[in-house]
Amino acid sequence: MNIKYCTFPRHKIGNLLDPAECLNSSIDCDEIVTKFSELVNCSLSKATWSKYNSGWNSFKNFLDEVKIVCEWPVSIETIRTYIVWAITVKGLKPSTVRTYLQGLRIAHILTNKNFICFSKDSLSSMLLTGAENSCPNNFTNFSRKSMTIDSLLIFGHCISQLSWSEISKQVVWTAACIAFFSSARMGEILPNNRSNWDPFTTLIWKYVDFGKEDIVIFLPSTKTSKTKGEIIDLFLCKNEIWCPVQALKKLFRLKLNSGNFNENDPIFTFENNLALTPSIMNNLLKEIFSNIFNEDFIIFSNHSFRAAIPGLIANYPDKSFTKDIMEWGRWKGNSYELYTRTVACKRKSLFEKILMIIKNS
Repeated sequence: MNIKYCTFPRHKIGNLLDPAECLNSSIDCDEIVTKFSELVNCSLSKATWSKYNSGWNSFKNFLDEVKIVCEWPVSIETIRTYIVWAITVKGLKPSTVRTYLQGLRIAHILTNKNFICFSKDSLSSMLLTGAENSCPNNFTNFSRKSMTIDSLLIFGHCISQLSWSEISKQVVWTAACIAFFSSARMGEILPNNRSNWDPFTTLIWKYVDFGKEDIVIFLPSTKTSKTKGEIIDLFLCKNEIWCPVQALKKLFRLKLNSGNFNENDPIFTFENNLALTPSIMNNLLKEIFSNIFNEDFIIFSNHSFRAAIPGLIANYPDKSFTKDIMEWGRWKGNSYELYTRTVACKRKSLFEKILMIIKNS
């Protein structure tokens, strides 16, 4: 069976369909198997498959290092040992270990094996909770900031000073503008591989519809919509250098004039046809802003773009609307509150009331 994004454990993936049932059906057996594989693949996003693959590789490394001969299904004793090894030897975060164990559960499902879920084992849960409680860095990291218009302009200015070609500079600047104003995740607009991108999940020129004063972009693969994609809209900001519509149109013109344009190519590729990736963008942000602020820790990261608009709206709590924020950033739950600092705004309002009472008492 070919599971498109799943690489674990291919040598153990068994018969999840009954061949006899297929033979007795009027539908072609190969077609059933193909469709079956496609549906399994679409049940999770590519990013989730990637995390689970990382978990599977981590578990294999554990077996090699500890010299454990593991039989399937994996015993709960082996799971407990892996948890301790992953946290104490490899220094993985408890949340990462939980994700990896979830991937191991999926691996058992794909191999038609029963698996004792770690979340139902009290001792495994205690180990993970103990790791969370003993973690020295158990506080929120406030070093990562929301991108602002000023910081976006600083980033653009620094990019313009590099000894790059005009197209290369425009590729980075356009990606920054689009991520800022659409609240898109950088992994939704940039391919993860510089040369071997997936044509089914990568944002390519064919998915862009240019209007007179707006642009509609189809994201073929997002975190919340794995199969049917989602639409984002960009609107013209007249006479503003940070306008995402003007930035994308300029990049389009540069690509056409270079004679190296293909509608099936990713939007954000350089002259050598290598793509701008989230990793490269993250490194650029780290290098530029760490030099400006003379700090070693990361001031801005790719996720800072995701937080830009919600962070801006949070400065005006009376004008912020939950549904509007969720719709703009395509949030399905209340995770947007991580960016709007809604709780802080409410507490500030409460503090002002308290202060007023104190002054009048």
